[in-house]
Amino acid sequence: MNTLKIISLLVFVVFLIAACNPTETEPSASSPDLEPAGGTDELIVTPTVDSNSALPSPRIETIPIATVPSNSLPEVEPSPTTIVEATQHGDTPRQSHPVFQVAYVEAEDTLNVREGPGVEFGIRGEIKPGVQGLTKIESANSSSNDLWFRIDDGELDGWVNSRYLVEIDNPEGFCQSADVVALLEELLIAMSLSDGTRLKELVAESRGIGIRRHWWNPEVYYRRDDVAKIFNENESHYWGTADGSGDDIEGTFSEVMGQLVTNNLLNSTETGCNEIIHGGTAGLTVLPASYEGINFVSLHRSPEPDEFELDWGTWVIGIERWEGEYYISFMVHYEWEI
Repeated sequence: MNTLKIISLLVFVVFLIAACNPTETEPSASSPDLEPAGGTDELIVTPTVDSNSALPSPRIETIPIATVPSNSLPEVEPSPTTIVEATQHGDTPRQSHPVFQVAYVEAEDTLNVREGPGVEFGIRGEIKPGVQGLTKIESANSSSNDLWFRIDDGELDGWVNSRYLVEIDNPEGFCQSADVVALLEELLIAMSLSDGTRLKELVAESRGIGIRRHWWNPEVYYRRDDVAKIFNENESHYWGTADGSGDDIEGTFSEVMGQLVTNNLLNSTETGCNEIIHGGTAGLTVLPASYEGINFVSLHRSPEPDEFELDWGTWVIGIERWEGEYYISFMVHYEWEI
C-alpha cells in the first residue's frame, strides 16, 4: 500500500466538506434484529456460515502511520469549493436532554414499545421508523443485558431497546465538528494497523457497528465487544450476493472487506459530508433506508489517470452522537455496479 497516500489522507481529513443539504425525506431505519411476527426490539446475533471458506484472505496492511517521516509528506491543496475548516472541540452544542429518533428499523417494520425493559414484557404499542421527538424518562438493562429506554413520544409511554434510537444531531454542526475529524483520524489509524481494540473504542457502549459489502446487501452487525476481534475472527458471515453473478458472498471481515478497506478507505482522496461522492455506475448510490437521517461522511478513491475510469471505490461512515460524544455506527462500501 502507498504509505504516502495514507499520510496525505490524514492531513486531508483535518478538513471536512461544508454541510451538504441533508435528505428531506422522512428518515427511516433498518435493523438486523427483526422479530418474525413484526416489531423490532431484540438484538439477534448475525447468522454465520461454515468458516471453511474457499475465498481468498486479503488482510488490511499494518503500516504504523506515526513512524512515517513527516518530511516525506507531499503538499496537499484542498479544494476551496468543497473543504471548510473544522471547528474546535466543544464548538458543537451539546444537549443536556437529548431528543431521539427511531433508527435501524426497516421501512416496513415497527419498533415495539413494551411494558418493561425486555422482550419478556408485553407490547404496549408500536412506533414507525424515522419518528422523531422521543424523550428518555429512565433506562435499565434487560435480562439479556441490552440497554433499554423508557421513552415518551407525547402519546405513548413505554420501554424500547436503545439500539433502535439515535440522538438527533444538527447536520451543519456535525459537518463542521472537530470531534468528527478526530474520530475519522482514529478510524483510519485503527484500520491501517488492523487494531480491533482501538476500533472498539470508536463504538459506543451498549451498541455496535453495522457493515455492508453493498448498500443493497444485508448488514453484518458486530456488537461492541466483538469489534475487538474483527480482524482475527474465525466465524464466517453472509454478506449477501455478488453484483452480476449473484453468487453468495461469505467469509470473515478480513476476507471479504479487508482489501476494500486497503484500496478504497486508506487510499481515499476525497471527503464528503452527508453526501455520497462516487464515480460512474449503472447502479444507485444511496443510503440503505435503515440509515436515513443519520449523519455520515463519505471517503472516495477515484481512479488514477492511467486506470480504468470505473475503477473507483467509496466508503460511507455513519457517525452518531451518543451521550454527547460521536461514535462510528455503520460502514457501507460502494463501487461500480452493473
